[in-house]
Amino acid sequence: MKTQLTADILYNRHRLSYPQIDSLLGTNNKELYQKDIIKNFKVIREFIKVTDEFRKMDIRFIPLKGPLLSQRIYNDATVRRFHDLDILIDFNNISLIYNYLVKCGYCAEVELSEDKKERLRLYSYARHISFFHPHSEVCFEIHWKITSELKSFNLDFDFNYEQFTINQVFMNREFRVFKNEYNLIYLLIHGSIHRWQRLKWLVDIKDYMLNTSFDWLEINKIAQKYDVTSILPLYNSLAIIFFADPPLFDIKLKVPDLMTRYCEKVIESVDLALPARNIFEAIANSFKEIRYGLLLFPVYDYKIAFLKTKLICYTDSKKIKTTNPMLLILYKPFGYLYRVGIR
Repeated sequence: MKTQLTADILYNRHRLSYPQIDSLLGTNNKELYQKDIIKNFKVIREFIKVTDEFRKMDIRFIPLKGPLLSQRIYNDATVRRFHDLDILIDFNNISLIYNYLVKCGYCAEVELSEDKKERLRLYSYARHISFFHPHSEVCFEIHWKITSELKSFNLDFDFNYEQFTINQVFMNREFRVFKNEYNLIYLLIHGSIHRWQRLKWLVDIKDYMLNTSFDWLEINKIAQKYDVTSILPLYNSLAIIFFADPPLFDIKLKVPDLMTRYCEKVIESVDLALPARNIFEAIANSFKEIRYGLLLFPVYDYKIAFLKTKLICYTDSKKIKTTNPMLLILYKPFGYLYRVGIR
């Protein structure tokens, strides 16, 4: 590893587990494993309880990451740490899931309105609802979109479920999860869109590639089909910086050095976002983020969708109660200044 990331930073800032930290740093923190294993078992128990209820309600779903990914990579569901449990669903089932989780004591980050316009606003300008339980401290993120930016990858839920999932047996239950190749592309897209803010996501991919058999031609086909081939060399350039002898994609395509440098700075920053000492630096960082986002994928539809996510957010749409994109764009500067504390 090129940068000086300590065990404390890797654990708290990047949410790596101690087995993953030991693998990276060559340390031995076995005495610290126990508390995380116990916590992970509690989260897994809640995951099983909730998904069992989904089955009873005849709700089809696709778990994203979480304990099932840990099981696939390490043959141990407790190795990875889970901050939240991501589940992909059909938006038509959001009411059933919302009512069930709230009844179980979960606090939803937004109120689910029965008004059709409010539902349309939620569907259009958000991609998930977070549910947090104040006692168990378990968090579910219920997604109806994989990403907000890549429309080509946000296929109809039923199509995703039928075409791109396989069975994975876990805790004597069958789950539908993304096929290995499709799942790897999803993880790369997720990390890239989030500017690789957490080293955890790079570790996931490195270890996934080391411990799993892939059809590499199929991975290239998927990346080309959805015009996301840039995520392969971007991972390569970052993996070389942070890992010793990592597995790499066999691809000649390169990404601009400024993209690699930008992600490296984001990973090394003490916070998820690049720190800013004043409003001018905050605005400069915002422009760097936008530049990175626009360079990430070449597809015109993606660039428009990316700019819309920066200019229009669900919180703003609720505050001024409109689905008119132009009004939301005009409001954005005021919303931005409000969020950064200029009042």
